[in-house]
Amino acid sequence: MKEKVWIFMAGVLVLLFFPFLAWLGDTSVLVPQRYETLPYWEEIVEVRAEAEAVEDLSKSQLPTSYDAREEGHTPEVKDQKRNGECWAYAALSTLEASLLPEYAERFSVEAMVEDKKKNFGDSEEGGNSQISSASLLSWRSPLRLGETEARWHVQEIQMGDKKDLTAIKEAVYLYGAVMASFYSQMTSFDESVGNYRRETAAYFCDSEEKVNHVVVILGWDDNFPKENFAKQPKEDGAFLCLNSWGENFGDGGYFYVSYEDKMIGNSYVFYSKIEKAVEGQTLYETDVRGWDERVGYGTNTLWLRNTYFAQADESLYAVGLYCLEPNQKYQIYAGTSYMELVAEGSFDFKGYTTIPFQKEIEINEGEEFQVRVKLQAELGREVETALSLMSETRNPNARGYISWDGKDWECLEESMQRSLCLKAYAISREE
Repeated sequence: MKEKVWIFMAGVLVLLFFPFLAWLGDTSVLVPQRYETLPYWEEIVEVRAEAEAVEDLSKSQLPTSYDAREEGHTPEVKDQKRNGECWAYAALSTLEASLLPEYAERFSVEAMVEDKKKNFGDSEEGGNSQISSASLLSWRSPLRLGETEARWHVQEIQMGDKKDLTAIKEAVYLYGAVMASFYSQMTSFDESVGNYRRETAAYFCDSEEKVNHVVVILGWDDNFPKENFAKQPKEDGAFLCLNSWGENFGDGGYFYVSYEDKMIGNSYVFYSKIEKAVEGQTLYETDVRGWDERVGYGTNTLWLRNTYFAQADESLYAVGLYCLEPNQKYQIYAGTSYMELVAEGSFDFKGYTTIPFQKEIEINEGEEFQVRVKLQAELGREVETALSLMSETRNPNARGYISWDGKDWECLEESMQRSLCLKAYAISREE
């Protein structure tokens, strides 16, 4: 009888662990799985200077109407004229609105466009949030007219890839503005077309279209009459949006877009952390062109590693990276010959974030150092990370790697001609 019991138990154990043993014995199947490049509006960005933390802001706490202009979050109305640079106008207007009313800035759209030409090798008009985000996160923007160094550093960008009225309202309420995808049937400021009523500055598109424009959401009105629209939606309610077509458009440059519009806010970004630039800071990066692609091994764990050479005697104090799915855990390691655990936690939003170290790591000029990240999702969920197209202006001595186990590493520059979106932040040491 005992022998039968033992045989039965052994059979159960084999059934339970056979899948794991088979997987463990065939690690050759763990090759990076490259995913599609990002669609035009998959990634989005925004900013706020000193927003007060308001946790768990519920729908019932949001007012029925809100106008950021009344709170002093009113950037200058800009006119892009006939060029195709709405992406840069919207990104910088969003940033300006987020810094207001404490700080009044006027950033150079021309400088951001020139940055695109230099680092993306693209002289054609047009762009997207990937480009504006890359410029901001690399500290190449925002620039004041005539200046060459950014006085503000964007350190956190939260992203939405589906319309969520409450989430967009919360972001506007807490951070001042949201940059949002949009489809415009209009081609000039003085048009009244099927989707737009000029008299009420109201727009509503009831069909699926291709995104062709970007606007800044600065408020909302749950009771904005549906009768104000050329095509009448089912319910009242609209977002207050800032366009980039000058003050002659809409109501002094502003207009209302129905909540039921098929294209408004299907993708959006907002800047949730902006810091003043500090003398002596160094940004180490390889992802000059920002997030363009995603990669993973099809497992719930993924390791990242970037190697750099120190430009001076400095102290490493933070890393920056994208979280492609919320609720993932992370562990951060940094060092030269020895890797120390310097931070751990979990992501609670999709987007780019800066993670400060619990302990600064000293590095010396010319010394090679590393930052490593272990990402882990729940069982049954895959982890992917963000990659960037290699740029001619990137740091040629830096390298990015990924691994499924933290031991066997694959160099991305060599195998995929891509760079890893994993930045490191340092500051000069005071002697």
